[in-house]
Amino acid sequence: MAAPAVDDPPAALFLFDDRIVWSSRGFTGGRTRRPTCTLLIGALGTLTVTVSGRPPLRTRAVLVGPQVERDVVAEKAGFYSLSLDPAHPGSRYLRDQVLAGRPLLNLRSQLDAVAVAAVVETLAPGNDCRHSRATADGLLQHFFPGLDGAPAVDARVVRVAEWLRRELPARADMRQLGELCHLSAGRLTHLFSRELGVSIRSYLRWSKMSKAIELLGSDRTVAEVAATIGFSDAAHFCRVLRTYYSVQPSLVGDPARVRVQVCGSDRGGCSR
Repeated sequence: MAAPAVDDPPAALFLFDDRIVWSSRGFTGGRTRRPTCTLLIGALGTLTVTVSGRPPLRTRAVLVGPQVERDVVAEKAGFYSLSLDPAHPGSRYLRDQVLAGRPLLNLRSQLDAVAVAAVVETLAPGNDCRHSRATADGLLQHFFPGLDGAPAVDARVVRVAEWLRRELPARADMRQLGELCHLSAGRLTHLFSRELGVSIRSYLRWSKMSKAIELLGSDRTVAEVAATIGFSDAAHFCRVLRTYYSVQPSLVGDPARVRVQVCGSDRGGCSR
């Protein structure tokens, strides 16, 4: 995510429990690093994606791996971004089977007219949570047909991930988390990282930043949001937020620039 141009219609940001979807006609670019597998598509033009140690990639569609720092420029390209939560059932499949250790995968050859049309439709105002989820599911199936057969995430890890997203504790108490799923702290630490590809602490930080985006979209002040998710220093919070989303808090809090829709796990959802 990054700032849409001032004269463009508002960008759309959909927050689900298992994914985050962003679409906008204008996109000024930005450097981010997330613990997610992220599908990036230029509906109206070419994206330029740069990761460390590689020449810039110009493409219409790319899958970026978790914890890969990238700089994306997609001015007037009709930018679409789908980030799967690490606990999403398909995330491990994308990490291990599709990316297979690579930081990114060029999907330009797989972007056909049907997929482009689906992404272009997301740029129109008025889309709701149900439409956003259906479009995202369709794109995932189009690019990664093996995703449906991916093995489920270990239920004990899912239980811990759901608790972290819901409770957003100040810190990750490994003994307490182990008790939630009847595992020792050491065993849970290993299993969580193996299943989700990130540490428990990294997942908690990601969950807090997702909640921060939701709160900023509900007209909370930066100081209020920072305090709610456990940051005593608002400036530090802003720096961390930019690492994940490449945006200033004021952008997310401006409904004329970004339309935030909190969808949760519900198939319908609601807008702010």
